[in-house]
Amino acid sequence: MATRPPAWPTSILRGHASQVHSVQFVCQNTRLLTGDADGWVVFWKVENKRPLAVWKAHEGPILGLAEWGPTRYITHGRDNALRVWRLDESFQRYSITLPAEPGEEYRTIPCLLHSLPVNTLNFCSFSMCYQHAQQRAQADRKGKANMSTTSVLSRDSILVAVPATDDKFVDVYQLPGESLKARTPRVQSVVTGMVMAVKLVRHQASQIILLLVGYEAGITAVFKLPRNCTGLAMETAQLMYLSNPHSQPVLSLDVSPEGDFYFTSSADAIVAMHHIPQPPPDHDEAYGSSEAPVFPFGPLVTLQAPHKTLDTKHAGQQSLRVRSDGRLLITGGWDTRIRIYSTRTLKEVAMLKWHKEGVYAVDFSTILTAEDVEVNEDEKTRFGKACQEINRRLANKEEELPSYVLRTLEILNQKLSEDEEAFKIMLRQAEEAYAFRVFMDRMGGRSRLLEAPDRQREEKTMVKHWVAAGAKDGKVSLWEVF
Repeated sequence: MATRPPAWPTSILRGHASQVHSVQFVCQNTRLLTGDADGWVVFWKVENKRPLAVWKAHEGPILGLAEWGPTRYITHGRDNALRVWRLDESFQRYSITLPAEPGEEYRTIPCLLHSLPVNTLNFCSFSMCYQHAQQRAQADRKGKANMSTTSVLSRDSILVAVPATDDKFVDVYQLPGESLKARTPRVQSVVTGMVMAVKLVRHQASQIILLLVGYEAGITAVFKLPRNCTGLAMETAQLMYLSNPHSQPVLSLDVSPEGDFYFTSSADAIVAMHHIPQPPPDHDEAYGSSEAPVFPFGPLVTLQAPHKTLDTKHAGQQSLRVRSDGRLLITGGWDTRIRIYSTRTLKEVAMLKWHKEGVYAVDFSTILTAEDVEVNEDEKTRFGKACQEINRRLANKEEELPSYVLRTLEILNQKLSEDEEAFKIMLRQAEEAYAFRVFMDRMGGRSRLLEAPDRQREEKTMVKHWVAAGAKDGKVSLWEVF
């Protein structure tokens, strides 16, 4: 019987001088964010494996990274800060000197938009979720639900979960307002220890936002956020599930795309699968605002057995991620191995081996199809969409546009009203400038000029099934998987 040859990484990124603590695919898989123990963040172009921006985001180790809309990126450092940066590669050239290379005296860095003081004494990374429901993609041509694409507007507010000052609790903040919206109650029935991992998720069936928490004692819990944190005052989350599948601290957790199951890994060898119960309605919805009962800690919830567990025989599964199609989960281990499991059976389906030291961070790329990334709009439609987005951003004072861009848009608008064919020619001429082309792409008017050959190469990158893994040795491996 023929056997497959051992898997081998397609690329190794060697830019970090210290252990890599976080990796995150962004920009529809065309970019990769990596963060290390010295506080450096690198923004890579996946197609050519080169850095587009390198900056020191924190004075302590990077705990987590996330994407907020097309140009905003969130970094969480162990210097007690959570920061939001605006990184716009179409208008600005940033420093690309890698942390492992000789330093520069002056670096052009992204614009800092927010800096939120948070507790980071327990090494727990943050989690982000959009506060308002996003427009989900319709069923694809084959009739299968496409879970990978969402329409996200940059103006949408987000919720961010971080450990509270008392590290047995979790605080939920709203951005850009930087206001505290919710806090978890004390778990009454068991001793949990401090918070080790958090995850915000929208339960798709009910559209209720849930907070998943992993604790030092090996316990995991699910909390419901009241009214999705839309109230004016800070409120208390409601406990709705509690389980103790691990004998050691929970290291990582992630959730299925539908928000109905989640998975936990620990310093022990167990990977556990948990069924998320149907969230209860808010008290004011169930009883009416005047009759709503007051539960200081919520109804008593007792420990429940997990839906399924797997003894992997490999202690220390440091990082766990579920793929966007919900079929696979991946773990990075202290034993240097990257393991891929079926989410349905928890059976190991692949083991990736290259790193010589422990793997601290892993991530899947989003599953996209050719239909998700193709450009099929005419020039007039693309330009109209871009102008609508530009006007909205200017009205909300979200962005200041360079004068040459505004002047080009004015000329194009005038030409459109006079001669549509001349407008099309002028738009294509304007898009020959890389900065304007990328600007149109970012505003929603994706350029046809990127189709050949740049767009074709970019689309190939977007639809590949990538795995990224960062390790203690400072190296990041990129793999193509099934």
